[in-house]
Amino acid sequence: MNPVREESNRLQSSNHIIPAYFRNPADAEQAIKNLSSAGFPKENIGVALREDGAGKSATSGWADRLRSLFSAKERDEYDSDNAIDVLDHMGIPEDEGRYFKNALQSGGALLTVDAGSRSNEALSILRNSKASLSSQELRTLSPVSQMSNTGTQHVELLGETLRVHKDRVQRGTVKLRKEVVSEHQNVEVPVTREELVIERHPADGRASARTGFEDGKQIEVPLSEDQVRVEKRPIVREEVEVGKRQVQDTKRVGDDVKHEELRVEKEGDVKVDSSPKRKTA
Repeated sequence: MNPVREESNRLQSSNHIIPAYFRNPADAEQAIKNLSSAGFPKENIGVALREDGAGKSATSGWADRLRSLFSAKERDEYDSDNAIDVLDHMGIPEDEGRYFKNALQSGGALLTVDAGSRSNEALSILRNSKASLSSQELRTLSPVSQMSNTGTQHVELLGETLRVHKDRVQRGTVKLRKEVVSEHQNVEVPVTREELVIERHPADGRASARTGFEDGKQIEVPLSEDQVRVEKRPIVREEVEVGKRQVQDTKRVGDDVKHEELRVEKEGDVKVDSSPKRKTA
């Protein structure tokens, strides 16, 4: 038989009141929105949170948040002096009610929906919103388990562990380009030039072969020198190789992790053996 239909048939005998427990009040908030969007009147939705002796919600901050989802006329049951006492007039059968009361003692939120003929639809919405709808489901969810006389029950203590993932991302870009830079260079070049040298020697008074004077006679002596001429031509002054290499490094990452620890509370003169059991081969 379909479990949703079976659950619906069981609840139809209880004036169509469907109780749903949410360990996370955020899921209860979403369930209220989903039910309202599906056309379920908010007047038919009840909400209960555990309160301490001062009348404050044990689920800090969620009382006002859930209250804001209802108008003043829609939350009469929610404004009860003791939210757990609300269960007594929410229409929940007594055998179911004690399980939901125990669940509320550990926190979370309880919704009730007067679904009428739309029980199947309401059940589907609640289940999709992560609700616990039966006492059997609550036994597995509730951190406080009732010990039977005929056996033992196991409580799992959960803990969080860190899992590290690496994603390859681009950390930057390097662009290489050539740029022309001018600089002044001086080069010393040895050069040679000719200079005129005149040497005079005294004569010995011998007779000259010429008989007349040569007025205005001149001689020309060409003088030369090295002239420096500069020209520029391109040469390869350097070669650059561009590549990538893998550099291995170590980074330290961390985060806060939570874990569950067992707390034992004793009432009366009882002995508790909490020593670890050895596994037998």
